[in-house]
Amino acid sequence: MPINPRHMVQCLRIEPKTGDPIRLALSYPVNLRMQSGEIYLGGIYSQPSAISSTINGAPTVIDIGSVYDVDTITRDQIQSGYWDGAKVYSFFTQWSIPYQDEMPDRLYTLGKVREQDDRFVVEMMSHLDLMNQSSGDIITPGCRYVLGDAHVDGTIIASDKSRCKVNPLLVSNTPSFVTSVISPTEFYGDGLGGFPDDFFGNGEIIFKTGQNAGLPFKFVRTSNSAGLIVLAQSFYYPILDGDEFDIKVGCRKRFQEDCINKFINGDHFGGFPHVPQKSSVIKFGDQ
Repeated sequence: MPINPRHMVQCLRIEPKTGDPIRLALSYPVNLRMQSGEIYLGGIYSQPSAISSTINGAPTVIDIGSVYDVDTITRDQIQSGYWDGAKVYSFFTQWSIPYQDEMPDRLYTLGKVREQDDRFVVEMMSHLDLMNQSSGDIITPGCRYVLGDAHVDGTIIASDKSRCKVNPLLVSNTPSFVTSVISPTEFYGDGLGGFPDDFFGNGEIIFKTGQNAGLPFKFVRTSNSAGLIVLAQSFYYPILDGDEFDIKVGCRKRFQEDCINKFINGDHFGGFPHVPQKSSVIKFGDQ
């Protein structure tokens, strides 16, 4: 059945990588119940930007509820990274007989979020805009690939970035757990002792239990043979003894030290370690 333009309303469904989505009916005075039972929040929760802002290439901008409103996006969620990389599905339906995803509009990725006038202002980048990027390989001494086929949270790595063919990446099939916390960025982990110094350096870690469970993974700055893990950036909530985590072996993208000595994988190195540096070219090229 065609949508009556006089009854048309735009709706958004914001889906984080983990957890429940938020459903919004833009510029609609009350909550909108779909025929399948889902409730899309209306009223004060969201207002879209002018359509002209999407035509000239700028990100679409919407206001999301109140900073202090627990029914939508909260300050803790924003600051902890809970909504990083969330997908936003936009569609149109008619308020008289609303159906979810009745007329799909486009798919967005949640971008910059800022606090303004006691509300969150969210920028959304369309996937059509994301395709308007430069392409081609960059010649660098270091490897340009990402270790393995998936991140520690299970997210699949793009095929043009996962060419080193190294697996497995996790220390074990069961999560390790924190045995002693030194600081917000330093702790000892069960079963991590005995590995060489910096074995997990530049690796990935994600918590399975505790307050940080479900938050995006962080990178490991370095580690040592005693099982000490030093994070490149602290998690949003405190790490506590007993918190379980998955940790991924690290690679610093060096040809000899990592690809050959650590992984015995020199044939799949994704860099050009013997290309002269700019200083070498200048030194010998003008003689």
